[in-house]
Amino acid sequence: MSTTPPPSHPNPRVLQGPTKNRGNFQPIKPMKIIGQHREQRTTVKICEMTERRRLGEVSDKEKSLALHRFQYDFR
Repeated sequence: MSTTPPPSHPNPRVLQGPTKNRGNFQPIKPMKIIGQHREQRTTVKICEMTERRRLGEVSDKEKSLALHRFQYDFR
């Protein structure tokens, strides 16, 4: 019977399976990355709200062009 060493990973907590306290297995992400992502999404949301507010203050012709660009601006 051969013994194989346990799998190695830089973060040993990633290899943990379900526990009583944590429920389903979720890989652990550093909070720094989560915070940056949340900040980026918030910035995009603010830009979208500003764009919508601005679209309400322009002429119909300008609005249709700007709205078309805004709707197809995928991030």
